[in-house]
Amino acid sequence: YEKGAFTGAYRRNAGRIEAAEGGTLFLDEIGDLALDMQVILLRFLEEGTFERLGSVETIHADARIVAATHIDLEQACRTGRFREDLFYRLNALHVQTPPLRDRGEDIEHLAVHFLAELGEELGLRAHQLAPDALARIRQHAWPGNIRELRNRVRQALVMCESEKLTVADLDLESTRATNPPPDAPLTLRQARHQAERQAIEQALLACGGKIPATARCLGVSRAQLYRLLERHRMSYDYPVLDRRKALMPGKGRRGGD
Repeated sequence: YEKGAFTGAYRRNAGRIEAAEGGTLFLDEIGDLALDMQVILLRFLEEGTFERLGSVETIHADARIVAATHIDLEQACRTGRFREDLFYRLNALHVQTPPLRDRGEDIEHLAVHFLAELGEELGLRAHQLAPDALARIRQHAWPGNIRELRNRVRQALVMCESEKLTVADLDLESTRATNPPPDAPLTLRQARHQAERQAIEQALLACGGKIPATARCLGVSRAQLYRLLERHRMSYDYPVLDRRKALMPGKGRRGGD
């Protein structure tokens, strides 16, 4: 924006696109962008130009846009929540990121990485993961993906009393029933538990992690949904990311034509 564009604008300030000149700008949760802002972004991708707030000067910028979302943008286009022309302009290269539970050995490597990173951040001595903790990390479904893993490691570091983090420290003891060995038969209670959890995960995903919409989808009250999330130890502080998509148009003044 320009100096004097609004109350408190005491000096000119470069926006994100201007600051990304010659580089890359990452736009997270592009599916939640307001329609009026979608028009501005579309113009930049089409023409490589924009105006600062409070100015009529047209500015040219050369930046690559990388965008990510947890929602189905094609469905959002059909319902009018997302501009179809912007979707096709963005969708030069589409990368589907698998959920954490499908990342194999990456889960263990990430847990070890967070253990070192958070230990240093918290000023704690070096810690290791106990064998039972490593085994449960590989079995857990990780509905909250990378953020859930990081938060559980942080919690374990704060609460543990030894240099080896256990299943109890990670608060993964209750996941045993939902992650039986592949050939083990399920009890009716386990089957109901898994079906309930799966239904909640699918509803959260379909509703973009929004509690009111998810409750309506499941046919329960918000209070009931919160209790279900607590029972299944599922996070609701952030959107579910299982279908996270990255949309990367090419670099260039005209979005990579």
